[in-house]
Amino acid sequence: MTTQLSLRNASQNDSRLLWEWANDPIVRASAFNTEPIPWEDHENWFDKKLKDPNCFIYIAELSNEPIGQIRFNCDGQSANIDIHLAPEARGKGLGTNLLTSGIEKIFAESEINEIHSSVKVENAPSSKMFLKAGFSDLGKGIENEQEVYNYVLKKS
Repeated sequence: MTTQLSLRNASQNDSRLLWEWANDPIVRASAFNTEPIPWEDHENWFDKKLKDPNCFIYIAELSNEPIGQIRFNCDGQSANIDIHLAPEARGKGLGTNLLTSGIEKIFAESEINEIHSSVKVENAPSSKMFLKAGFSDLGKGIENEQEVYNYVLKKS
């Protein structure tokens, strides 16, 4: 069964929800900075990201309920990706669906032709998701003093 997600642009109204998701223990453990994010820091960061023409943040909804986010930080024709699901949406196969939907949207609506991701080596579910979505494994590397797997997807 294919679950149909819808994606919409994030708005200021999503700030608290994204902050709550970002501070979820599983999300923090997967992040390069594992410390909880203070509300004021998040608000400042989110406001800047919403105004940044090189940043695209989409909220995934299922039956009009937000279930995750995907963010593309663009530099020229290349983008780095950030993705996470709401705690209640995990383990249902929605991550790959969100990832592929976000990729289709960013490729269709921008000049991006290459997407990169770095995943901490201990984050096996994310690695599996990127490979399932068609990303190529570029091997291990170091990012923020942590061992990561590097992935890339080129627009076909």
